[in-house]
Order: sequence, then structure tokens, then C-alpha cells
Amino acid sequence: MNDLVGLPPFIEDFSLVLGDLVALPAHIKLLQDEMAARVGEQTHRGRIALTVFTVLALPDRLHAFLVIVMFVLGFSGGAGWLAFRRRY
Repeated sequence: MNDLVGLPPFIEDFSLVLGDLVALPAHIKLLQDEMAARVGEQTHRGRIALTVFTVLALPDRLHAFLVIVMFVLGFSGGAGWLAFRRRY
């Protein structure tokens, strides 16, 4: 009979632990959703930064490419003109 005297507080504690265990999957799901949202937001920010950088850097690269193409065409044209001009 002495063993049953301390049993009600133990039952209450056990009931609280079981309640926490039942609520745990819902908390885990909320944490997973929050983490997925944060990762998605960081990915979106990175994608925006990459797009902005590409848009800003592309005209410079395109301009440099066109300058190189014009230089090569001018050099080739000048060399061709010098090589094949008529000599009087």
C-alpha cells in the first residue's frame, strides 16, 4: 500500500511527458517548414544577386568582346590590304 501513495504524482508526470511526445511531431513539422522557408528565401536572394551581377557585368563583357572583334577585323583588313594591294 505504501507504493501506491507516491503513484499519483508519477502518473501526472508521465501524462505530461506523453502529452509532450504527442505534440513533438507537430513541432518538428513546424521547424522543418520554417527551415525550408528560410533556405528558399536565401536561395531566392542568391538568385536575385546573381541575376543583378550578370546584368551589370554583361554589357561590359559584350563591349570588350565587340572591341576585340573590331580590332581583329581591322588588323586583318589592314594586313590583307597591305598584302594584296597593287604595287605601281
